[in-house]
Amino acid sequence: MNRVGAVDADTDTLALLSFKSVVSDSQNVLSGWNQNSSHCTWFGVTCANKGTRVQSLRLAGYGLSVGLCHCYNLEEIYFKHIQLIGNLPSELGDLSRLRILDVAVNNLTDVIPPTFGNLSSLTVLSLARNQFFAKIPNELGHLHNLQKL
Repeated sequence: MNRVGAVDADTDTLALLSFKSVVSDSQNVLSGWNQNSSHCTWFGVTCANKGTRVQSLRLAGYGLSVGLCHCYNLEEIYFKHIQLIGNLPSELGDLSRLRILDVAVNNLTDVIPPTFGNLSSLTVLSLARNQFFAKIPNELGHLHNLQKL
């Protein structure tokens, strides 16, 4: 699916606000996430060099319980030890620029989605200390840049 030209900084803002709407934030670390300021200044958000597109989210260890968002320019997601519960969304396979996905030490279950085979830029996939019960999908064999699993 080609999204070139279909998304912009406003798309990232809306995606992050949507993400915030499904987060249980017991420590109020996302309290500054609102439309009154640029998403690039929000806690845990790093934007690309041009300063408008989300490049990484770093929200590890803040007691967040979350559903994952869709910022298509994301290159890094660090959700280690934040009490994620349930399945990894197959839609993460649409994040074509994703290089690092660290969801270690959570309560993720079920299987690794076969769509992760679409993540050709992925170099690090950290899934340790979750409760996956199925084998690694064959599609992960397409991840030629993967350096750490």
